[in-house]
Amino acid sequence: SNPILTTIGTCPTILELAQRFPSPGTQKQLGGVHGSLGPLTLATLNERWPKQVFVALVRTPSDAISVETDLDLVVTTPDTCHSYPQREALPYEDSQPQLEIDGLRVEAIEALFSGRTQILVTTPRALQERAEIPSQLAGLRRTIRVGEQASFSAIRSFLEEKGFIQMPLVEEVGQFAVRGGILDVFSVATGEPVRIEFWGDEVASIRSFNISDQRSTHEQEETHILPVTFERPNEDTDESVSRSLLELLPADVLIAQIGDWSIEDEVAKTWTRVTTLHEDLIQSGETPSLPETLFLHPNEFSQSLEKYAHLHLSVESNSSTALESKPPPEIDRDMGRLEAYLREGEAQGQETLLLCDNDGQLQRLEEILGGVSRIPSNTTLGIGSLSSGFELTCGEKRLRILNDHEIFRRTKRLRRSRRFRGSVALENLAQIKPGDYLVHMDHGVGRFMGLELLEIPGQELEALAIEYAGGEVLRLPVYRLDLVERWVGESEDSKPPSVHRIGGKRWKTVRNKTESALEEMMVKLLELYARRESANGFRFSEDTQWQTEMESSFL
Repeated sequence: SNPILTTIGTCPTILELAQRFPSPGTQKQLGGVHGSLGPLTLATLNERWPKQVFVALVRTPSDAISVETDLDLVVTTPDTCHSYPQREALPYEDSQPQLEIDGLRVEAIEALFSGRTQILVTTPRALQERAEIPSQLAGLRRTIRVGEQASFSAIRSFLEEKGFIQMPLVEEVGQFAVRGGILDVFSVATGEPVRIEFWGDEVASIRSFNISDQRSTHEQEETHILPVTFERPNEDTDESVSRSLLELLPADVLIAQIGDWSIEDEVAKTWTRVTTLHEDLIQSGETPSLPETLFLHPNEFSQSLEKYAHLHLSVESNSSTALESKPPPEIDRDMGRLEAYLREGEAQGQETLLLCDNDGQLQRLEEILGGVSRIPSNTTLGIGSLSSGFELTCGEKRLRILNDHEIFRRTKRLRRSRRFRGSVALENLAQIKPGDYLVHMDHGVGRFMGLELLEIPGQELEALAIEYAGGEVLRLPVYRLDLVERWVGESEDSKPPSVHRIGGKRWKTVRNKTESALEEMMVKLLELYARRESANGFRFSEDTQWQTEMESSFL
């Protein structure tokens, strides 16, 4: 068990709450929930009642990311927490397809109804949004294992039915590519793309691969595929019904509202915005879908919400049930104030935990505090980060948590805990398509024809097929992608370059001239730096503690 959760779990208020959860249709309030105590309290209750499903309800998407990252720091059991994000744009607003968000929503619902998740993080707007969800939620996840008999064409059809788009190369979530008996697919269920190789109708191997160079990284025994979106029904006989997540939640779910804000106000605000957009489109002559088909009306939302048990985790301590906690003091980059705070904790027998984003920041903070020998014995430095710290005095141990971004008054960088490899901008191979011109270091300009699978004794290699003058084709293994670059003209209207001949003199002449020009430039740079080196310089004093503290604020 996480030591932070263990300490929270010894608070009498938490022990009482764990024994007497609010029943469906009733509400309880837990006060004194400062900083990241909200999500950590849910994680503590989850340890006591691992079968109970909690819906952590926060006001904004950024709050949801904060709660999700806090939970990921203390919850180690896989699949315990999932996020059900709201869409980035309202239905009537122009937006690009949100395949990653759709995929996360599919994954969250599948995990919830398969019993694999116990904490679902979401917002009122996400609960309010209606979506085309299959009437039968069973069987959403397709598992493919090495050695199983599976029709290649059937899996390809399955991917198309689930909203995957076939591309020459897999670049992001929701895409698949086919090359002979090899199927590349990127599903939200895996977090990274996988390469499935078939031998007839048998799955011969499953390997993850790197999108930037398309090279396989490691083998897997199985992989999972989830639909890209719910907008397509599972089968012709399986109708999709427009429903909100709030209408789908099991009856024994506990809604845990984190923070002091009004659920009703947020729902009403969304409804007002949606109806205003709808009216604007009507006046412009369009016939958009009715708001009721896209969002729950505030009255419907309230009626549905009232059916569930509701726990309000509030900062206010005016309720009969409250934690003895408070936010930590502001250090404001004052290292003297931090040292006094640590000494005070030592004198009062309080455990202090200083959380740092990374090992470099931890070492720098140790250095600022004068080294390990000068740090009080009951102060611990650890790697990790919560959204905000707190002081808790009602547990068996009096615990104080402070983050380095609070010490140095930095804004905490919000990072969605579930990140997909390859979901960022791609380079090199992922940007190449058949017909593009490439420049090979040794052979010059050629035209990219596509990827081919080469069979050599003992292994198979993927290679780029590059056509040169005279119809000659160079096959370059993907792992030597560093030898080529994509040719880019001066403008979009530039004429295509003429291709070189393998072993010809024209490219060698161009290359030799370029190398000579670079050598001349290098000589001039060396002369410049030699003059600078021989000139008298100015010796600055050693870095002071102020300088060290300033540098720490940038880590």
